[in-house]
Formats: sequence, C-alpha cells, structure tokens
Amino acid sequence: MTGFLPRFTAVYLALLFLSIMPARGFCGETESCPLITLSGVENNDFGTLLGTLITEIYREMGYDTEIIYMPGKRGLSMASAGRIAGVSGRVYAIGEQFPTLVRVPTPFTVLIGRAFTDRSDIHITDKTDLHRYRVGSLRGIIFSDDLLNPKNQTLGDSVDQLFRMLIADRIDLALITEVTGTLVAQRDFAGMRIHAEGPVMASIPVYHYLHESRKDLVPKVDAAIQSLKARSRLEQIRHNFLGTDLGPVTN
Repeated sequence: MTGFLPRFTAVYLALLFLSIMPARGFCGETESCPLITLSGVENNDFGTLLGTLITEIYREMGYDTEIIYMPGKRGLSMASAGRIAGVSGRVYAIGEQFPTLVRVPTPFTVLIGRAFTDRSDIHITDKTDLHRYRVGSLRGIIFSDDLLNPKNQTLGDSVDQLFRMLIADRIDLALITEVTGTLVAQRDFAGMRIHAEGPVMASIPVYHYLHESRKDLVPKVDAAIQSLKARSRLEQIRHNFLGTDLGPVTN
C-alpha cells in the first residue's frame, strides 16, 4: 500500500499533463503561433476548399494561416514577387512558369475539370469536342487555357458569371472544376438545368507553392501533407466541405 500512492500520484500527474497539452498544431489563447499569409482564388468553391485544406496542413505544423482571396493572376503575381508567402494550391505547371515559386513535392488534392452546360443537345465525348463550341473559363486558370483554343474561349471572373453567360446563350459550355460547378449549380442555379456534360476533361494534382524566401518551410509542409494523408485527414475535410464524395483526394 505504501507504494500505491506514489504510483497513483505519478499516473494522475501524467494524465493531468496530457489533458492540458494543446492539440497538434493548435495555438491557444496564451500562445502566439507564427503566421503564414497566402493567396487563394476568389469567388471559387474549389479555391475555398484549397484554403481549408492548406489551413489544416499549416495547423499540423503549428502555424496560423491568413488566406487572401483574389483573382488567380493577381495571387500568382503577389506570391512570385514575394509580397505574400505563397499560393494555397496550383497545378504543376505553375512551378515552371514562375521560377521564384518553390513547389512542395507532395500534392495535397486533385483538380477535376468538367464541362457544364444548360443545353440538352450538346454531347461531349472527349476533349477535342470542346473546339466545336463556345467555351467559357475562369481568368487565370491554366488547366482550362491548355485545353481551349483562344478563338472560341470567353473568360470570366467567377463561376456565377459563366453560368449566367450559359443562360444568356453567350457560351455553350463552362469549363471549370467539378467541385465548384456542382456546388454553384445546386446552390445558386437550382432549376436551371445546369449540369456536367461528358467525361472528365482534366484530372490534375494540386501542389502548394511558397516564395523562394520561405523555401525553408518546404520540407516541413511536405511532411505535414504526408502525415495528414496517411491519416486520411485531408480526405475527411474535403468530404465534409462538399457534403458528398466527388472523387479521390489525390490521383
């Protein structure tokens, strides 16, 4: 009995210590976490999802994040000039076009590109069919630029604007991410018959980019992504955000 109390006290203190420890990546009211400022694509549900995922990645590292949502090209310009730390998520080609941006090696989600229309007489079987139609896409989104001929491409600043162009018969198709197109059609254009047409037009891994002045963070971010993916945490966040399963988190 004499050895019981010391052992009990030690166990009690250990449990008490664990109960007051902050969760991984969580900054309490009395703590000051380092802040990272990134750009995200505005007026875009997929951009919001990327911001949500990247916030969790930095929380895993013990960082707070500030996501400034803006047009895609402006975000790239600010990040490549070092005015902000980086961009929340972009495709692989961005690293080739902006040499001052350093790519985190492991992708943290996947971009699914689909063609949306409000017409029942349009049928898409493959990517080459896009050239037969007037297609709208978002300004500064490189995956759609790579698929389209500028002669039949109309640029918009938001999915809402592109869908209104569909309804007004200014374009035949809107080439956008499956996530954003599906959510905007259901939320803001219910009853307007806007739907995804044809197969997946693009399935592209999405990477996080940091300005070269913050490249010391790259291995830490990469480790956090791999840890969260191993625990299926990013997939869980994505599914919670969507309220449905539109595809895998990574390719």
